[in-house]
Amino acid sequence: MGIFEHLDELRRRFFVSALALVIGTIAGVAVATPVLEFLRAPYGEAFLVMDPTGGVIQYFRVAIMVGASYQSPSSPTN
Repeated sequence: MGIFEHLDELRRRFFVSALALVIGTIAGVAVATPVLEFLRAPYGEAFLVMDPTGGVIQYFRVAIMVGASYQSPSSPTN
């Protein structure tokens, strides 16, 4: 394989991985609330939101992490 074939393969794998991450994040948004409550449980009242957008950022960080966890088995390895 020449360099351009390798670059085409790399581009295809990045696209598949990004698509899987987007699909996983959409699924993560659906389950982010229970996962966030599970993560908050050990901290009780010590789990603070320090700025106006902190709660939204926490929610979407959890959704993206759930999406990344969902995506990892489907990322291309061959």
